[in-house]
Amino acid sequence: MTSVDPSGERRWLSRISLSEPDTDGRVIVSTAEGPALRLPAGLAPIIQAAQDHPDRDPTEIAKDLGVTADQVQTVLDRVGDTPAVAAAPRRPPRVQFRPPFTVQFTLFDPSKLIHPDSFVVRVLRARATWPTLITVNGIAAVLVAVLLMSPSSTLSERLTVPSYGWLLAGLLLSVFIHEFAHAATLIAHGGTTHRMGFMFFYLVPAFFCDVRDIWSVPPQARVRVALAGVMSQGVIAAICGTLALFTPPTVAGTLTVLAVLNMLYWIFNLIPFVKFDGYVALAGHLDRPNLREQTMAAFRDAAAGMLYGHRRRGPFVGWEWTLFGAASMLFPFVLILGLVLSVGRVLASLGVVAIWIELSLVATLLVWAVTRMWKHVCVTWRSGTPRVQLATVWTIAVAAIFAAATLVPIPQQQTGGVFVAGETAQIGSLEHVPAHAVGSVVTVRNAGTVPGDVIGSATVDGPSEPCTLPLATLVAVQESDLSLEGYCAPLSIPDQPQELRDEVRADPGTAEISLPSRNLVEHVVDLWQAATS
Repeated sequence: MTSVDPSGERRWLSRISLSEPDTDGRVIVSTAEGPALRLPAGLAPIIQAAQDHPDRDPTEIAKDLGVTADQVQTVLDRVGDTPAVAAAPRRPPRVQFRPPFTVQFTLFDPSKLIHPDSFVVRVLRARATWPTLITVNGIAAVLVAVLLMSPSSTLSERLTVPSYGWLLAGLLLSVFIHEFAHAATLIAHGGTTHRMGFMFFYLVPAFFCDVRDIWSVPPQARVRVALAGVMSQGVIAAICGTLALFTPPTVAGTLTVLAVLNMLYWIFNLIPFVKFDGYVALAGHLDRPNLREQTMAAFRDAAAGMLYGHRRRGPFVGWEWTLFGAASMLFPFVLILGLVLSVGRVLASLGVVAIWIELSLVATLLVWAVTRMWKHVCVTWRSGTPRVQLATVWTIAVAAIFAAATLVPIPQQQTGGVFVAGETAQIGSLEHVPAHAVGSVVTVRNAGTVPGDVIGSATVDGPSEPCTLPLATLVAVQESDLSLEGYCAPLSIPDQPQELRDEVRADPGTAEISLPSRNLVEHVVDLWQAATS
């Protein structure tokens, strides 16, 4: 089989790049989609010569390199026929789908903004830079922990309406710097990147930077590239947290919240079970580009062995990595399920539209899960496993799924604000307060960007009705005449009713309704009833 097209030009040669040899004497062949395969460094001259002159005959290349024409042809055929190389696009499309739930939109090429000899790149290459970054990030973590635990922190105060605009702008800038830091660090260590943009990552909007060329740099540099983003956000958190100690309260509140959000993003990004920065750093350090895929395959092999008695198809990677693969398979599903169950609260201002969006996402997740299970059933049915064993395993699996959906309680909690209208204390929320919430306990706290101390409790005294809510009941905002359309439910205050009324009349508090737990099926039924009522 040959990799030469009818015109004599090996088109795939223009769609690949070769890395420098690593410490083990290997080069990485990369396409626009990322690393495709590794080869001994001794084969790189053959590919490079063919790239320089794609129309040359293998015999001529062989003479120049001192090898045989058959060897040249074999190398070119093997590389060109590799599926990842043969199907490689000339350049990445502007919009890309990454299974299972990521869509990327390329906006610009960062290499055009970052010169290899720029000041930022020279700083990133300096020996003292990374110890300094680690120290500053440690200071940021301590500082944010102190701000969260301090009762006098500005986190317990309300922000002004303009402050929320500055907070959003600061958060977007922080996330952009995070991704730009990846690009600058990769270029500083000799790699290349040509894609930065916006994406929906497991349904969550975010920025991204394509660092697939990370495998062309040494392992230590890979870790630095992977962690550059969170390190940059740690520096931002340290700066904001320090400035918050010396600025007026109106400014300090915004800076403090920005510091906390950057550190939360920092922590979340280090989770290694999905392709966040923590995973990339781990895989890069271990020099295992397909760590997640390999460990998940190992877990599937182990599970197939226990359930069906199948022989292991892949190499044994150790039980610790098999468990890592299990967590890598489970975590994205839990992440998606959590997002689906919370999307209604996030989009509550859309009313019934938010409920239909949540129902649509539940249906999409269900179809995806059923499709995956059906593929598994088809593969195992053709595997030669005794039919009785298959029926037994699948019956138990279906029973376990049904039990989990109908018996496992999901904690339910709804947030809102307590205020006084006339002489009646009410709880206001953008979400419809469900009928089964009547009689539930409501915990009332002082309002702030982080809810403050408990100031009292009440119970939901009746069903909710549409109403107009002061913005201050739902958002920790000060001095605002803005309002929102939402739902209000009356409250019964058994202890010290007048004192609590007076306090929330002067300053609406934050409310948390402890709803009865509902299983997954009941939750979906509640959504359907709310959408169709």
